[in-house]
Amino acid sequence: MRPDTKHGGAIDRIQAQFPDAPRPWIDLSTGINPWPYRGFTLDEAAFDRLSPGSELLIRLLPSWLTPHRVAVLSPTYGDHAEVWQHAGC
Repeated sequence: MRPDTKHGGAIDRIQAQFPDAPRPWIDLSTGINPWPYRGFTLDEAAFDRLSPGSELLIRLLPSWLTPHRVAVLSPTYGDHAEVWQHAGC
C-alpha cells in the first residue's frame, strides 16, 4: 500500500529533496505510527475533536529538539510555525 503523500509517510522522498538537512527526521503523522495502539476501544465521539495533548506537544517540541532550521509543511496545525519561530528557528 502506498502511503498518502499529502499526510506523512513519505519521509524518504522528503529527505531526498533536502539531502543536507540535519538528521534524524521525525514524521509526526499519526497515520504512519509503526506501533499502533491496540487493546482498547474509544467512544465514537472521541473522533469528533482533537486530542487534548496536541497543543501541549506542539509547544513542547522545541524544548525536546534543538534544530537550527525546521520546515513546516502545510496543511498542519497552525501553531507549528509560531512555536518554531518563537524558538528562533
